[in-house]
Amino acid sequence: MLPVVTRQAWKAVQDLLAYDLYVQTIYKYTVVLIVGGGSKFLSWVDRYLVDGSVNFVGFASIFSGESLKYTVTGRLQQYVLTIMFGLILIGFAAFYRWN
Repeated sequence: MLPVVTRQAWKAVQDLLAYDLYVQTIYKYTVVLIVGGGSKFLSWVDRYLVDGSVNFVGFASIFSGESLKYTVTGRLQQYVLTIMFGLILIGFAAFYRWN
């Protein structure tokens, strides 16, 4: 009969070989866990950040279009004033963004 220490060591070697060096278990706890967690995080980012910002832009464009349709007067001076005001606003925004 083999000593207890040798039997325990041999049992560990048998288990290691019987379970294919535990490759599937290691794969499950490393690759599958990392890819699964990453995909859940990216799904959350897509659902709430990307879709939310796209929906916000859509609602903003609809709201601004609906509000601007009441400003149609047919007067050229008012259109030029509106365009100049918008360009000045964009200029201020660009100036403060890069400075």
